[in-house]
Amino acid sequence: MCVCIHSHLRNMDTLLELFDAKMAQLRDEFHAEQQQIIEDFTLERTTLLNRHQRLTQELRYVGLFYLYIRSLFLYISSLLRTTLLNRHQRLRRAGAQICQ
Repeated sequence: MCVCIHSHLRNMDTLLELFDAKMAQLRDEFHAEQQQIIEDFTLERTTLLNRHQRLTQELRYVGLFYLYIRSLFLYISSLLRTTLLNRHQRLRRAGAQICQ
């Protein structure tokens, strides 16, 4: 009976060593995968933040360009209106002088 118990305990020790080795292997794999996920996330986050910053800057440029074009259009419109009004007034005066 003592031999059976001794053999059983040896088998249990072997199983526990195998279990501990497997757990250590799984823990190492988990930490490696966790580190890879952290690196991938950090890279993707950095990429997205850079893209966001670039797109935000482009939108600012588009907004400034729009404001510039709009102000240029308003300036040209006012110049054209002034020129047309002046021409109209001159033609009116010339027509009034002809009629007299």
